[in-house]
Amino acid sequence: MSINAGAQALAPTAKPAYQGFLRSFAQFATSPMNAKQMSVLLGLIGFCSLLEVLAFCFPGGFAMMASRCWLLTAMLAGGYILFAAARALRQDFRKATWWVAASLLLLFGAMLAVLGNLQYAGISPEATLQAAAGMNAFNSGDWNYTGKAFIGYPSRQYLIAALPSQLFGRSIFALHLGFALPFLLGLFACYAGLRRWCEKVDSRLALLPLALLPAFSYPVEYYLIFEQVIFPMAYTLLAMGSLLLLLADFSLLAAIALFWSGCMLSNCYTPALASLGLLLVTYCHLLLQPHYGLPATVTTTSVRRSLLALLGGTTLFAACTVLAGRGDRVSELRPEATASQMAQDVLSFLTDHHAAFFGVLLLPVLAYLLLAFSLRLGRGHFLLAGWVVGVMLATTTLKGYTSYEMASIMQRAMIILPVLLVAMTLMLAHWLGKRQIRLPASALLAVIVASTIFGWTNVHRENRYFKYMNHIRPFKFVLADLQTTAGNLGLTEESEFDFVLVTRNNLLTNPADYLSYFYPAAHALVSDGSSLPAELGKQRPLLVYADEGLGTTLPNVAMEAFPGHDKRNDQRFILYRAIRCGDCGPQQQAMANTGRQ
Repeated sequence: MSINAGAQALAPTAKPAYQGFLRSFAQFATSPMNAKQMSVLLGLIGFCSLLEVLAFCFPGGFAMMASRCWLLTAMLAGGYILFAAARALRQDFRKATWWVAASLLLLFGAMLAVLGNLQYAGISPEATLQAAAGMNAFNSGDWNYTGKAFIGYPSRQYLIAALPSQLFGRSIFALHLGFALPFLLGLFACYAGLRRWCEKVDSRLALLPLALLPAFSYPVEYYLIFEQVIFPMAYTLLAMGSLLLLLADFSLLAAIALFWSGCMLSNCYTPALASLGLLLVTYCHLLLQPHYGLPATVTTTSVRRSLLALLGGTTLFAACTVLAGRGDRVSELRPEATASQMAQDVLSFLTDHHAAFFGVLLLPVLAYLLLAFSLRLGRGHFLLAGWVVGVMLATTTLKGYTSYEMASIMQRAMIILPVLLVAMTLMLAHWLGKRQIRLPASALLAVIVASTIFGWTNVHRENRYFKYMNHIRPFKFVLADLQTTAGNLGLTEESEFDFVLVTRNNLLTNPADYLSYFYPAAHALVSDGSSLPAELGKQRPLLVYADEGLGTTLPNVAMEAFPGHDKRNDQRFILYRAIRCGDCGPQQQAMANTGRQ
């Protein structure tokens, strides 16, 4: 072998071209924006805004293009949030603050562990209808991008809810993941952005809002239900985290993530409109600032141009949604919304043991609001405190679609919780930095441990706000057994079969709502136990399930018992099933009968 040949053999292998492209793209998209990157941002916002207008004015091809552009922007935003969170976690693991990253990962691990875990999580008929709306939208050419679904709410949000099911198939895990995904990304964004903002003082403070959030009972309860109620808080977290990342790094991808999450606030469940208003006011407030504390290469003019573009694009997306007509009753007041009743509702909102909105953090929150209204914290905190009170009043006065008790209606105000926690953390960081004080690790760990204890307590409480879920709890085990049994019978999500639920619970007379997601071609029927419905097909497979105590009521139907265990409330259920296989063979019948043993 010649010397040259040996040298070539020992030389490192050339890296694939795509790795160089990805590295160049990451550097271009995550470094502080220069004139070229600013042009890309302005062009993207202008192009997306134009497509949005055309999609509403001329549905069809433009809506199809706009929907694909929206999904591509979502992928860029989500990828950037994961990148920023991974960068922050890596920095923590490399320093003495490794326990911060470990605590955060434990929190995310716990939130992931309940996905598809019916011993702790629930299945709401509203969630199945919403996810089914998203699945149906994916089957249309324009994804129902500008349309409405589920009692008139914007359909776009349900595409996100249905995305895991579209990719991996319909399952309880995919159903839960579709609603959890924006929330988890929002937490990652909030942590990454707040860490960048606090690192000059104490990066460990970034963990406080995330660690304290489980101490509030409302987010815990509604996260475990997995439906659209958590979307406003999820996109509020995303917008906050992206804004903090933009003000810290001024990168192209941070601006794209902020643009996408801000636009989603206008195409989401009604409370997100309040967060949208706060975001637009924040843009205006930032435009009045004389400087932004960014690197010297970033000019004030560049920052203001980007803020103006974000303000204009987000406002245009909101205008398209509003002018097209929203179906969520944002202007109707509750009949009992008098001044006296409002005062009673707000008092209940703060102190009643059923509502207890702020829980153990009531006193710190009230102290912050009083300081903010006194203008001692500056104009920004004053505006934020006014927004918080405005959301509380709107929550108690607007009618919406529900006529539940106040403890349930207050879920609309959950969006203020992460905003308050982030604002209080920023105030604390400013106060500590001004006095050059660094909190001891033991104090932060004590807060984390205390919040974990309160969070664990909240997890193991029955639903105190959306009490409806307490009365339909056994049915989630029916759905889990149905998926296993149907799979053993060779039935798929497109299969046509009869499903009969034997129940005398008036709140469980809607199995069609659940099956619209899991088995949209199935025929869902209800019996009170006296007889089977007359609408059954003779050749279709039949699966009969009975509620507790009704396993022997149907004449000439032998039913087999199976258990369900809700660890969250320490409840055990005995439910029943019977199978008529139709034209399947005896081997499949035996497999179906024994598949859940």
